[in-house]
Amino acid sequence: MLAGAEVDNVFVDAMRRLVAEAVHAEKEKRGFIRVPFFREVVLRDTMGQIVQGDTFCRDIAPNGIGVLHSQPLDDEMFSVSVEAEDGQLNFSGRCVWTEPAGHGKRS
Repeated sequence: MLAGAEVDNVFVDAMRRLVAEAVHAEKEKRGFIRVPFFREVVLRDTMGQIVQGDTFCRDIAPNGIGVLHSQPLDDEMFSVSVEAEDGQLNFSGRCVWTEPAGHGKRS
């Protein structure tokens, strides 16, 4: 976590502005609140082949999982594997939207 060397008003105001933007964007896009959840995941295409590139979960909600990936994931079905405390979870899903997330990653 990055914090201001001296937690001054400029730092606090900047963080409040970013949090407000994030909350506003969250309310516009989704019907469920997402929870931060950073973990590596494996995506497989409909042929069972692992989708190349690093893939990480960034957040979860009852109706979806947000992932970061190094390439666009078109509107297609995937199987998803993620490690949980009590073992691996496997489920299917479809990419419903994608956008640049910086540093060559897609969200």
